[in-house]
Amino acid sequence: MNYHAEIDVKLTLGIEAETKDDAICYIDQLLEEIHEGCAIGLKYRINFVNEEGEDEE
Repeated sequence: MNYHAEIDVKLTLGIEAETKDDAICYIDQLLEEIHEGCAIGLKYRINFVNEEGEDEE
């Protein structure tokens, strides 16, 4: 029997980058490697948060 599962996951990364665009590129590359290496389909939205854990505008 085949099963299809959708799993919601919260992933927190600490990234050093000069700009948000650089950080987004790094995250995209990391998730692409996971996708290719593990054959896991990924859909994601990136939210940047400040040190207090609040979403940035």
